[in-house]
Amino acid sequence: MHDKVKNVIGLVRVSTKEQAEDVHAGIARQREVINHTIQTKNLNCRQIIELNDVSGTNMLRCPEVIHLLKNVESKQVQGVVLADLDRLLRPARFEDFALLQVFQDSGATIYCGDQEINLTTDAGYLMGGFQALMAGNELRTLKRRVQGAKEQKRKQGKCPSAAITLPRGISYDRKLEKWGYTPEVAQVIEAFRLLDEDGITNLCDLARRTGINHRTLHNLLQNRIYIGERVYDKKRGDRKYASENGRQADRQKVNRTGDEIITVRVIDQPAVNPERFERVQRILANKGMTWAGSRSNSSPRLLTAIGRCGECGAILYGSSNGGRKRNKPGYYICKKNYYLYRSELGSCVMHNIRQDVADEKVAHWVSEKLSDRKVLGNILALYEQTQESSIAEMESQVGNVEQALAELDEKVHRLNKGYLDKKFTDAEHAQYKAEFEAEREKLTAIRFNRPENSSVSEIKRRLLLLTKGALAFARINDRNMQKAVIQQLLAELHVGNKGITGFKIRPQFDALVCDKGTRTGRGSLLPRA
Repeated sequence: MHDKVKNVIGLVRVSTKEQAEDVHAGIARQREVINHTIQTKNLNCRQIIELNDVSGTNMLRCPEVIHLLKNVESKQVQGVVLADLDRLLRPARFEDFALLQVFQDSGATIYCGDQEINLTTDAGYLMGGFQALMAGNELRTLKRRVQGAKEQKRKQGKCPSAAITLPRGISYDRKLEKWGYTPEVAQVIEAFRLLDEDGITNLCDLARRTGINHRTLHNLLQNRIYIGERVYDKKRGDRKYASENGRQADRQKVNRTGDEIITVRVIDQPAVNPERFERVQRILANKGMTWAGSRSNSSPRLLTAIGRCGECGAILYGSSNGGRKRNKPGYYICKKNYYLYRSELGSCVMHNIRQDVADEKVAHWVSEKLSDRKVLGNILALYEQTQESSIAEMESQVGNVEQALAELDEKVHRLNKGYLDKKFTDAEHAQYKAEFEAEREKLTAIRFNRPENSSVSEIKRRLLLLTKGALAFARINDRNMQKAVIQQLLAELHVGNKGITGFKIRPQFDALVCDKGTRTGRGSLLPRA
């Protein structure tokens, strides 16, 4: 008596549209394996589903996969035929394993080439879970290596991304590994000139004159690539945008932390004069302050963007009075106490602070403390102490560095030998080589890097400029102008139940705020210190 012929569905998947092209032969190879399995196993294939531009981490969002799982759950089909298990699942989260639960509940079989995986059996349960886990880990490892190689290229001043990611008027020659400008940069240069010389601050007007969309123009005017510097201050986070039909989608951009920010000079001859660029930044900043002030009769918040909770360090939100009592001052609220985040982050012990009371304390603190020689002396002493401990830490590591470099040389030797013996592909060799180069640079930095003596004089120069800025601030009565100065001098200001608890100086604040002042958009200048 012959066994009943099983009904199955074939599944072909590639992650990107490029992989679906014939030159890669990805789809053709999978179809060949599936057809061979169907014939040798004597299966009845109802259809072969072909997916492209679908990630293995996003299968449960794909309508075709959802339809397939319904057929398996209803036992209309008794199995799924794949070239490899990772074509069905590459789990990025443990909840992704729910896809396999449907196969276990229905008793359906997963055919992977010559393998038959039945999750109801002990062997199938172990093999299916293990292979899925390995597929997910393989993807994580691959992403880490690729991103590590790209990050290393960024630090070296090279471009690891496609040409579509470059700003207008910027080019990159991959053969020569050299940055340059295209004729379109003339539009951007003209936008800088119109804003700086002609005083045209309306972005829509600038867009009409230059032919660049006003939203794009706002970003271009703040991009330091036009003065020759490439700055990477954002990166792709772990969360993806919601994708349509389970197809590939970009990951959300998030801010890099301070030690992750990369700034590297890539073009020697800037398209825009650096002094003009800085003037435009101040015009744009003050334009935003003026616009915000014109929207409301209430006083602008001095802690916008720089305010931090003095109790937990979370961001401070500004809340205006709603209802009929709009003439009353608003409040600063810790993010953890804000109603949208309270359940997720938990509450904070900090009380809501009245805006007018907090702003008055901030104004007094900036005027008094940032011009106090004792306070500035403590900052300098702390900086010098940090430098000394950094040097001591480096010197304690040098003994291990020599051994680590010797081991790294051995790794490189084995890698090159394996590559010559064809144990590694070109892509694998390049990835490992980039990782080893990054590790060598890190070790070399520990061995040779010493804080320069000029760093102490540099911090002294900045503290002097900070003092001048504080003295200029003390002579200002306009809140919008005070806000502009604070935003350029400080990166963070921590305010708690007992007042100011800490602050962080902006690494590269605008020195002209104390020498020449800052435009307010009305043709006036800040008073000099």
